[in-house]
Amino acid sequence: MDGSTDILVCSSAGSRCEGETSRLFLYRACHIVTECAMYVPATNYVTKQSRVPLEIWALESTGKSSCNEMAKTKAIAKISDISHAVGSMVNVSYVMLNGEIDVVRGSLSIVATSSLAEAALVALESSPNIPPELSLQIRTDCARLSQAISTNESYSDVNTHFDKGWASLSSVLWSLFCEAFEISDGCDHNSDTMDVEHRNIESEWAILMGSEYHASYSVNNSSLFQFMHQQSLPDADIAGWSYCKEALKHVGVLASSSMVNSPGVWPLIFDTLHLLFEDSKLLLSRFSWLRPLGRFLLSLSRCVADNQGCASMNDFIDHYCKDLGQERNRCEFEWKSMTLKRSELTSFSRPPCICTYFSGLMTRGALVQNYPCGVNKAFRTSRQLCLFLTILFDSKNDVICGGSNISRREFDVVLAMEEQGFSSPADLDDFPIGVSLPIREALYSCRSAPPENWPPRAYSLIGREDLRHSHGPLSQALRPASSPLTRYRCSNLDNMRKGNELEKNERSKSREATLDGNKDCDGLTLLESFASMLFPHDTRVRDASLMVRSSKPVFLRVDRPPEVSDHEYEKLKQANLLLLCNRSLALSVGRGMMTVGTLHSSLAERLPIPEICLAGRVPPTNTIVALDTTSAPAEMTIWPEFHNGVASGLRIGVENDESQESAQITRTWILYNKPSASNSQSAPQNRSTQKNKSGNTQHAHGGFLMALGLRGHLSKLAITDIFDYLTTGSVTTIVGVLLGMAANKRSTCDPATSKMLCLHVPSLLPLTFSQMETSSVIQSAAIAGIGILYQGSSHRLMTEFLLTEIGKRPTNDLSTQDRESYKLSCGLALGMVNLRKGGSTNAGLADLRIEERLHGYIVGGKEDEMQMRKEANERASSTGLNGDAEYCSRIAEYSLNTDITAPAATLALGLMYMKTGDKNIASRMDIPDTNFLLDYVRPDLLLLRVVARSLILWDDVLANDEWIEAQLPSVVKENYNLLGQSVGTNFASLTGIAPMQVDVNRSGAMDLDERKTARGADLETGHLNRETADRNVDKQAIRQIHAHLVAGACFSLGLRYAGTGNEKAARTLAKRIQVFQSMRDGNDPIMVARKPEKLLVEMCLSCAVISLALVMAGTGDIDALRLFRELRWKHNSDTRFGGHMAFGAAIGLLFLGGGSCTIGREPEDIAALLMAFFPRYPIITSDNQYHLQALRHFYVLAVKRREIEVIDVDSREPIYIPIEVNFVDNEHPSLSLTAPCLVRNVGTVSQIKVSSERYFPLTKIIQAEKNSTSLNTFGRNFTVFVKKKSGFLSYVQDPHSIRSLLAQTGTSKISALELIKSFTEDSRLLAFAQYFCNTRQQSHMHDLVLHKATLAEMCTDILYECLVNEKPEAVAIYLSMMQSVASIKKHAALRQTWDIWMILSYYTSEHAQMCDAEKRLVSLSFLDSVRESIDRHFSAAGVEWTDVLQYSMKGTCYGQLKNPHLSVKLIHAFCVWFGIKPPFSDGGAQVLIDESARSP
Repeated sequence: MDGSTDILVCSSAGSRCEGETSRLFLYRACHIVTECAMYVPATNYVTKQSRVPLEIWALESTGKSSCNEMAKTKAIAKISDISHAVGSMVNVSYVMLNGEIDVVRGSLSIVATSSLAEAALVALESSPNIPPELSLQIRTDCARLSQAISTNESYSDVNTHFDKGWASLSSVLWSLFCEAFEISDGCDHNSDTMDVEHRNIESEWAILMGSEYHASYSVNNSSLFQFMHQQSLPDADIAGWSYCKEALKHVGVLASSSMVNSPGVWPLIFDTLHLLFEDSKLLLSRFSWLRPLGRFLLSLSRCVADNQGCASMNDFIDHYCKDLGQERNRCEFEWKSMTLKRSELTSFSRPPCICTYFSGLMTRGALVQNYPCGVNKAFRTSRQLCLFLTILFDSKNDVICGGSNISRREFDVVLAMEEQGFSSPADLDDFPIGVSLPIREALYSCRSAPPENWPPRAYSLIGREDLRHSHGPLSQALRPASSPLTRYRCSNLDNMRKGNELEKNERSKSREATLDGNKDCDGLTLLESFASMLFPHDTRVRDASLMVRSSKPVFLRVDRPPEVSDHEYEKLKQANLLLLCNRSLALSVGRGMMTVGTLHSSLAERLPIPEICLAGRVPPTNTIVALDTTSAPAEMTIWPEFHNGVASGLRIGVENDESQESAQITRTWILYNKPSASNSQSAPQNRSTQKNKSGNTQHAHGGFLMALGLRGHLSKLAITDIFDYLTTGSVTTIVGVLLGMAANKRSTCDPATSKMLCLHVPSLLPLTFSQMETSSVIQSAAIAGIGILYQGSSHRLMTEFLLTEIGKRPTNDLSTQDRESYKLSCGLALGMVNLRKGGSTNAGLADLRIEERLHGYIVGGKEDEMQMRKEANERASSTGLNGDAEYCSRIAEYSLNTDITAPAATLALGLMYMKTGDKNIASRMDIPDTNFLLDYVRPDLLLLRVVARSLILWDDVLANDEWIEAQLPSVVKENYNLLGQSVGTNFASLTGIAPMQVDVNRSGAMDLDERKTARGADLETGHLNRETADRNVDKQAIRQIHAHLVAGACFSLGLRYAGTGNEKAARTLAKRIQVFQSMRDGNDPIMVARKPEKLLVEMCLSCAVISLALVMAGTGDIDALRLFRELRWKHNSDTRFGGHMAFGAAIGLLFLGGGSCTIGREPEDIAALLMAFFPRYPIITSDNQYHLQALRHFYVLAVKRREIEVIDVDSREPIYIPIEVNFVDNEHPSLSLTAPCLVRNVGTVSQIKVSSERYFPLTKIIQAEKNSTSLNTFGRNFTVFVKKKSGFLSYVQDPHSIRSLLAQTGTSKISALELIKSFTEDSRLLAFAQYFCNTRQQSHMHDLVLHKATLAEMCTDILYECLVNEKPEAVAIYLSMMQSVASIKKHAALRQTWDIWMILSYYTSEHAQMCDAEKRLVSLSFLDSVRESIDRHFSAAGVEWTDVLQYSMKGTCYGQLKNPHLSVKLIHAFCVWFGIKPPFSDGGAQVLIDESARSP
């Protein structure tokens, strides 16, 4: 019943016809509307699918005789049931005469078929003083009469173009009027100047002129015959009203009884219809209502007479005659016997005229009496326009806003329009030009500098859709296309012209690739198109994609000496291919960085995971050679496949990011990507291959699960799904689930996730639990997951446990595997749990003596007695399989092993005191400054000390060489500088010297005296003696220490300036990278003398490369890319798997997210980067000894999307545009960039300004949370919408601003259409240029020309003016005004006369004079031309004042005017143009405004 308004009731009582047993009654609320009956023919030809109209009967007026009369021709069936009411349709079940039950679908509606009739009925029903019962009965009478004349067979032969709805309503109202005032219905209320008897409605010509074909043809082809279509009343309509009159006699009027009970209701009805008549003038779509409604009101007005028998409503008669364009030919009342007073028909003392009211507002403002639109909802248009114009011409709001020449009136008008539901300038198109032009001027004046706190729809009203979408939510319709392929490369105009050809070529290539089965599974091909606008001038993205792609065969070139046999040559190819494939296996980490968050397409299928191609392409025949893996270890591809799965999963957008389509990730889709079990029924020869492929798929799926967790989607799995993965999955799958769930629940301390992680850590299980064989890799992953889950919480239990685990000795043989990785995970987790919680902020943990114990783990010393007793108790409580206490049979440690504990403790202490500047804690990690102390610290641990110290003293880290040198102790710098100086000048020309190696056996056998001698120094001077140093110092140790300290300083710089793109830091790091590169590849004797071991050089070089990539993350710096490409090219046996991984990761970081992302600098971001880029890379693919490989992907937690993308709201495409970026509290100078671009992480962006004369000015305020760690805070807010001005080209088409419309005009002889096509894509402007600015198509439009030689010249000037002054909407205004002038000249159109007069009144008003004349929609010169043209027209027409006065007094023209050729319409237009008022002396003499104030 929701939305229902009427109730249909079936009743067996109240039958009035013989044989009738049931009827239908229609109710609205508690009022009965009408009675219905359905007559079914006696024959059973009506099927169940038939639609039979229900006939509406009158309960009071329809007598028994009429019912019996109709029953003679129709068989009456008994209605048994009604059901299934939908809208105005209902199923009616009835019993046929033969006893059968049938069902028909009946239609019952009392809504008028005519729009005019329905509007009039709604106006009557909305009137607060008209009884609702009367309005309903009038509506019912109208519906009954309309149905009666529809079923009249004689009517259908007359005219199908007849408006039966309005004819029915007007006939009902006329009948009520005649009955109320006892008037004989002898006069046709629709008579025109000619009487009905003079019309020959039976002639063929009259039938043709009244046909629907003539009506449509005259509208569509009026321009062929040099006339404008005027809607006229067909002659056959008179016959229609005659049929209504005849039908009304049989149907009757239900409202008669209510009219008797409602005296004085006729003034309400007449006033309502008159206001509807005036309201119809305000909508172009309702102009067809004016003639029938005006004729009816005119007929009613002529029925009012005074005591002398003269018409007392001459003012209304004159008002309607003017609007109808006919003579006021009856001043004497024709019914002498009746004296109907004026007050009995209307309550208005004068006829309200909406045009006169608006004209008065424009000239006199608030002094005009209010228009009586009332509260009737049917007159909403009148109310709205009265409100807008009253605000606009209110002199109280003349306050100038914001330093611009805009008063408060314009702003208030825009807000009022927004409150009334207006959302676009197109909503004003249905208003007459004379009324809408002042409102359009207000909107135009607000366009350049609107306030910032407006509602979104207000910006659309003034044509600033860019502001609407910048201040409001991002609309799906205005977002860039979801597929990155739509972002084509457009670096210059030639590329734009070749866009279609390039698009076709890309489509053909993609189609061929699909047919060949080589799909873009890795996303790098899409990335090239995605980042084409960020790097439009070169192919750096394509080159970088080739460097990290592992899904295609590598280029294999092996030179073959003549003496090498075929077998040996094949072995050479396999050896070189193995080295190249070792690099391909390490590239997935870098590929994941490049493609992170770039998958925007719909995830309707499985996520493609590319296979790692272990094959080579041998030139010149491009023969594919596969790698022979028979001798390779089985675990060779386990972790590379895991990284491959992570890289593929990271393409998915982050959870809750509106800028990416990530909401489609569901539990079903995740499980749909789960690989199926291998087919056990396969052939024996294929089982091994399928087993390996299935295993690789399982490992890749484990990485995919971890990627889902890193992106925030893994929590959509149910607990049963997690249990299934943990119990049946491989090691990589378990690691992926543990780390993924921990990252998904980061910093939440989720109990369920915590239990899952603790279950995989044997030390956290109760002592009564049986021993579980858990892989060391899984234990390390679980520990790292605990640190992420409890990040920043300072959880007491986890802090104590992790602190104990760092110094815990192995309790069994299983705990000796990958001890370094496990301890490091404990240290990182401890630092994450207590991130920046060191010192006084670490409440509740003071008794744990964290700093003291961590310092002991770093420097060694006596082990804590409490810890020793605790370990002894645990060892005694734990039992092995035979029931005895378990002991470790491999390692016996009786003191702290700093080689194991120092890395974890160092990083934990650095994370706890990050950015605190605590020099006391930092001093505990000082670098030893003597050779004696340096011998007791492993060189690689010095690297970690530099990093941890830099984390604490964050603000002291400087981007220069001096800071790096400051990290080196003086003893190291002096000894390092002495290295190589002993190389004589005779060796300067040597091309190569083998690197110095340390004799480990000798070094190990060196006694204490030798060590003291080796460290001998001149105690008096405090400096090393050169001869003693050259002879006694451990030179290889100096080389290692120096390399590690420099690498640690570089890594500290990378963390400190991560994502900033700091040029000083980049130059400093690039210089150090070149030094390490020369050590690795150079042959300089001095550099060779200072060179440490090759593996150590490779590790330090990798660390420095990652540091530079962190600083330039997302920038795509071309110099850094060239350096990385040169470094990665080497692939000999000295370059390990970890080196290739570091170089690939550096390239991926350089193009992070395709250039749209950068690295965050918050403490949690730095901790994630430290965990991911720990400067110890694996040697082989299965190496997890010192660092868990799965943690390499935790950089994702620090990724921030900071791309500024500017979209043109008209073309919906990204564009190039200069912008200015400001930061919060001016923490960094403003940046001048060209969008699209990446905002480097140098501060918190506060606002983005568009600084271009080609586009409207715009300032977008960025409201981002400072401590947010999610991507969506940045990705959603950095999309800016702009709107291009009409007279300019984009920066792609005109980079140097030399092809604007101002520069083109007068210098080119091309046509206006060809010129405009390059500046706008608006179809309306292009059509105007084609049809109005072309001299060859203007022969039939001379009447539109004002003063120009041709119409084409005038239209060309108009179009140029509108485009240059950024007012394209004014073209339609000019065209409408020209059309109005032509209508006045040819047809003396009164409506167009009012429009032009109101336009001129507005521009001469006080409000318009305050505005800048150069910022108007219509120029003053054009207005003067219009005024002069119309004045000349009236002068040439021969209208004299005596003729106008004579017509005003007598109301007729024929045979009485001085100029017999003058028409009534011309005189009416003349009176409106010159403001002549009718000289009546009755109540209508006074008008709404002082007409005498209007001068010609």
